[in-house]
Amino acid sequence: MKEETIKKATRLVKIKEPEVFDGKGEKWKDTINFNEYMEQLVRWLKWQGLAVDKEEVVERASFQFTIMAARWLKDYSKKPNSAKRNIHGFMVLLRKKIIPSTASVHHGSSFRGA
Repeated sequence: MKEETIKKATRLVKIKEPEVFDGKGEKWKDTINFNEYMEQLVRWLKWQGLAVDKEEVVERASFQFTIMAARWLKDYSKKPNSAKRNIHGFMVLLRKKIIPSTASVHHGSSFRGA
């Protein structure tokens, strides 16, 4: 999506923040709920005018994570080689920690950029 299109659209509409992700609720263990939330989060970050492949986006997204998810994000942010840290990489890590290995859709990287 073009940057000028995003700027024009954000002037016209108030975009609600995604709900807070705690990493503990049963609903997050469902692959469909997890994937839909992460897609919504990335879309919301893009509408904020942020480049989702940058490490700074992880910092902005951190306000949407609490409890265990916030702890895992803190650990992820301390990871060496910051060139590899982005929101998609964190989503893959989060998915591995939350979605059971027996889930119908396993840990495959369905997130672009990871």
